[in-house]
Amino acid sequence: SKAEGFVINAAGFAGIGLTGLNIDGSYQGQGLNSSQTAQCMETFGRYCDDMGLVYSIATHLFAGVSAITK
Repeated sequence: SKAEGFVINAAGFAGIGLTGLNIDGSYQGQGLNSSQTAQCMETFGRYCDDMGLVYSIATHLFAGVSAITK
């Protein structure tokens, strides 16, 4: 189903570190600043066919993670 595909894609992108771009390296993230994270998300959005997935990960990074880690 489409929902299962979303979960598989999200897990795959989390596995390569996309959901931890702006998380400090001491917490197993990539440690990027906001500008670097935005550039990565812009590139991801350009090549990903699922804009719902792009939006979900962007929301996670910029609204969730940024608020928690600051």
